[in-house]
Amino acid sequence: MHKFIKISMYQISKVLNVAEKPSVAKHITNLLTQNSQLQHTHSKFNQIYKFNLNMDGNDVEMYFTSVTGHLTELKYDDKYKKWNEWDPLVILKDAQIYTQVPEEKINLLNNLKQLSKTCNKLILWLDCDREGENIAFEVVDVCKKINPRLEILRARFSAITNEEIMKALQNLNPPNENLSNSVEVRKEIDLRIGASFTRFQSMLLQRVFSLQGVISYGPCQIPTLGFVVQRHLEIEEFIREPFWFIQCMIDDVEFKWERGHLFDKMITALLLKRCYDEYGLVTEVKQKDTTKYKPVPLATIELEKLGSKKLRMSPHKVMEIAEKLYTQGYISYPRTETNQFPKSMNLKNCLQSLKNHPQLGQFTQNLLDGQFETPRIGAKNDGAHPPIYPVKVMQLTDQNEEEYKVYDLILRHFLACCSKNAKGLENSIKIKVKDEEFSKTGITITQKNYLEVYIFDKWAEFQMPLLKRGERAKVQLEMKQGSTQPPNPITESELITLMDKHGIGTDATIHEHIKTIQERQYATKHGQIIKPSKLGIALVQGYKSLGFTLHEPYLRALMEERMNQVALGTADKRETIEKTILEMAEILKDLQSKQQTFAETVGQHLQKLANFNEETLEQPDFSICGKCSNLVTLKLVNDQRDLFCKTCNASYLLPKKGEIQKLPQQCPICQFQVLSIHNKEENKSKYTICPNCYTNTQGVNKLPCFLCKFEACQFSGASLKREDSFKCVSCQQPLTLKMELAKPPLFYCSCGNKLIMPQDIETVKKVEIPCEICQNHMFNIKFYDDVLLFGRLGQRRQNPEEIYCLFPECDPDLNIIWKTHEKKNPVPRNSNQYNNQQQNQQNQQHHQQNQQNQQNQQQQQQRQQDQNRQNHFQKQKFEKKKYPSGKQEQQKSAPQQQDKLQTIQCYKCKAYGHYANTCNQTNKENNQQQQNQAVQQNQAATQNKHKNNANQKKDEKQKKDKQPCPECGQLRHNAKSSCSLKRQKSQ
Repeated sequence: MHKFIKISMYQISKVLNVAEKPSVAKHITNLLTQNSQLQHTHSKFNQIYKFNLNMDGNDVEMYFTSVTGHLTELKYDDKYKKWNEWDPLVILKDAQIYTQVPEEKINLLNNLKQLSKTCNKLILWLDCDREGENIAFEVVDVCKKINPRLEILRARFSAITNEEIMKALQNLNPPNENLSNSVEVRKEIDLRIGASFTRFQSMLLQRVFSLQGVISYGPCQIPTLGFVVQRHLEIEEFIREPFWFIQCMIDDVEFKWERGHLFDKMITALLLKRCYDEYGLVTEVKQKDTTKYKPVPLATIELEKLGSKKLRMSPHKVMEIAEKLYTQGYISYPRTETNQFPKSMNLKNCLQSLKNHPQLGQFTQNLLDGQFETPRIGAKNDGAHPPIYPVKVMQLTDQNEEEYKVYDLILRHFLACCSKNAKGLENSIKIKVKDEEFSKTGITITQKNYLEVYIFDKWAEFQMPLLKRGERAKVQLEMKQGSTQPPNPITESELITLMDKHGIGTDATIHEHIKTIQERQYATKHGQIIKPSKLGIALVQGYKSLGFTLHEPYLRALMEERMNQVALGTADKRETIEKTILEMAEILKDLQSKQQTFAETVGQHLQKLANFNEETLEQPDFSICGKCSNLVTLKLVNDQRDLFCKTCNASYLLPKKGEIQKLPQQCPICQFQVLSIHNKEENKSKYTICPNCYTNTQGVNKLPCFLCKFEACQFSGASLKREDSFKCVSCQQPLTLKMELAKPPLFYCSCGNKLIMPQDIETVKKVEIPCEICQNHMFNIKFYDDVLLFGRLGQRRQNPEEIYCLFPECDPDLNIIWKTHEKKNPVPRNSNQYNNQQQNQQNQQHHQQNQQNQQNQQQQQQRQQDQNRQNHFQKQKFEKKKYPSGKQEQQKSAPQQQDKLQTIQCYKCKAYGHYANTCNQTNKENNQQQQNQAVQQNQAATQNKHKNNANQKKDEKQKKDKQPCPECGQLRHNAKSSCSLKRQKSQ
């Protein structure tokens, strides 16, 4: 009977589980059970899942729900809403702040209240960082008010996988209140400082300059803006200094002068004269092993930088996608400062889950089969989360292209961390030309290892000249000029590095601050470059001119350090807030006392920036102008790029897409520096252009080099190399190789036939080795770095550079095929049709040659006639000088002159019998020209008259405005007619 009573009174324990997002709650529920039931919920976005689970040997009833970020927010009392009624100093120090639940979170709050009534335990599945800990205590405050006896437990996990979730469930601990307190400190400090300083500078600058909108201040956003403005000022204030150096060329390879460069042209010229020689002595040839180290494990800051630099995504976008991938279970927790894997973590188990990847599965399997190497140990470890790593395989679809790019970056980074370092040979050569020394260093890669999969890192190879120590090599010496260059405009990646270095924000908030300065219109983004706006520059210059350090990083870095002390439990929350607010109050008092000077300083800088174009990016001294030999400026205005030469006052259009790089060569036609355009987004196409030929070629719109027919230029399509290893199957003519201009390389014939190659071939080079099948020369083929991603060929080869015969059917693995021209049927040589075609071509050439000869004869006749006319004029002048009164001679020669005049043709009207200087058409043209000049002079005189009248009226008005009224002393009115004081007296 006693036993029966105990069983009937036994109740199953109920546990309330709360996650930070609805998707996380659903995912964890599916990992814990397959039999969950939906319960009634007050919030349609936050479902409640009910299921039974065995915990520590006991059956429990689990209720799993979620919140959506923070439950509460800090807010000023409503009486402080009117800005002009409250001193900003009061807002900073004394104004009351309270915590409230936003109206859109009320239903979510009701969910927690209802569930906490009947539950015995509360397990917090919030994100394992400071913000997650603060949200956890917000949930605790709500639930404890309803059920004070609730047992509070914290689940800590780094990835939403079955292994991580079960491990977290078996190691529940109390939440960390110190981490939550550090967030409370940040929230109150940011609110008070931001609200007070924003009110001060908004009301001041709106009143003085009639500016629209809020001119906000934030303790993180203004130092972030300070980095951007500082780089802009460094570029604007940079003074270029010319320098000179000696260039040494050996077999088209440039050797570096050991002196670097000199700023004295005369001394450089004297050194060149002293060492000038045709030969140099090779003094040193060295070769040593070198290593390119693989990357350290991936932390949040590095993910944001790589996403901005390699994927062309904003850091904010990268983190949004990373959060989504985490909630879907594809990657580990993306907010971490750690860049070293714990020794207890089994990385080979992670690789096992990735070996079925469609492209990188084979590489992963190679790591498991013995190529695995322990990742490097980074310098940071926050003790909370491991570095970011992939959890499972993700498939690429049309709907998740952006998500897959971020996942692919994380996956390749993780595989590179588990690979071996790249190995190579460093070759160095030193040459002495009399008293001057030159050197060159090149790399030859022997083992690519991690570079095979990590396509975001490059190690450039360079083929060194074959020289031996003691050998005399032929050199070409020349003095070259250069100049010191300003720093480049700041990019998002550089800005993230500076913020992380100086402690502005955290790994979880840095991208938010970069987005904020753009939303506040303090800066604009152009591609990857961040450029300050007029207002942003004026604000920072205003702070700087008055000696304030609000735009410098150390103030915010000091606040972040104090928050870290609160998180560690070594500082009190309330004391930290009060200490920081008192320091900022002193700065605000000083700023208020100098507000008039601050406004004037900002106004001066706004006036200086009147012509500043925020949408224009410039890179001065970019390349050489072929007309004046000066350096031109690269400009970017609203996605349109061009080169502008100040000396010639001329612009040259550039392609809108693609990365621009300048080459050392110049166009042989117009002497402009050649540019390389590399469009990485469109199948890695790469081509060259001459800015002048591309813009100003007659009859052709936008002419790149590969369409040019100038054979003397190495970049033109007409100068492409002809390979005589095998001939066209149709016309038996040698093939032409296109290698620099297309991907993949292409052999083609003048008859229209083409030899199509696989997509993964980068370059081909003929070698003196005959093919055993067709007896043609074979080729050394170099494949792209990511060749292992391409099908059967990539999997069967071990070396990405091998020798093949490119003739179709000799090596079927390469899948090389002929493509016949569709509009022109190939004609066999020595056939009747071929002979007829050749005869027709010869006849057409003879006909064209005859037409050209006739034109040349006509031009020669015209030149002869002009010469005869000139001789006749000279003869007349001579006769007038010889016979000043010679009437008899003129009368005798008049009939002869009249007969000769009938044979003269006027080159103006093409009629006979008169010269061009007496032609009526010439007289008409002269008269018309004189009339046009007279009209232009009259128009100019009229415009000057109107302009003088306007200036005279303006001067009279200004003079009148400066004279005060004798009655009231005010300006801008006449005492006789419009003075109000005089009218009052008269009345």
